Amino acid sequence: MRLAGRRLVWPPGVPRSARFEEFGRNDNGLWGQFIHARGRASISWSSEGTIFSERYFDAQGRAHGLEVSRHDDGTVQWRVPWVRGQMHGLARQFDEAGRELVRTRFIRGSGIDLWVSGGFISELREHENSQLHGVERWGHPLFPYEENHYLRGRRAGISRRWKGSTLEPGYPHYFVDDEEVSRAEYLRARKTRPELPAYRRQDDRRERPMHDGLPHAWIRKDIRAHLMRMPTPEDGID
Repeated sequence: MRLAGRRLVWPPGVPRSARFEEFGRNDNGLWGQFIHARGRASISWSSEGTIFSERYFDAQGRAHGLEVSRHDDGTVQWRVPWVRGQMHGLARQFDEAGRELVRTRFIRGSGIDLWVSGGFISELREHENSQLHGVERWGHPLFPYEENHYLRGRRAGISRRWKGSTLEPGYPHYFVDDEEVSRAEYLRARKTRPELPAYRRQDDRRERPMHDGLPHAWIRKDIRAHLMRMPTPEDGID
């Protein structure tokens, strides 16, 4: 297989007899899937012909095997194992030099998903049974600029977004089963569905306590040092 005259790297574990379906290509690369008797593989390549991302599926269509994404130079950026449709094992992120940034453990699809950007943890999501379940925070975990909640894969709870130390105009928003509702409708829904997060006025403040899962995650020393203190404007966080 070739792209603009370059031979593409063949993905590991995919038999040479596999049939390839191309989904698209542009100046940055090519992407598609291999289909074979044992399952399929979703692959994208860079314009240089190296594998940029890969994800594998069993014959029943369940994610199974390592899911990997790479930096532009081909070094691994993120890697997580899947077992019969569920994340199971260590989810790991690396910088361009190959140094590990963060590592969290998933057990049969349940765990905390973290992402590092600019030397800070910038994204946090709770998962249960391979679905978003619990809190999602964008930005520093102690001082996020956005917070959402999910129940069994559906947006359900109170959504907040901040500018500086105050909520953006129009927030908070309220959701039940992926549908945005009024505050009054949300409070009525909580009477029969106590699993929906309660509205507390103090939660409108931007500051957040340390998430229970963070002390148990492996986080590179310098990034953990940033995590343990409240960010300041000098950190580029408004």
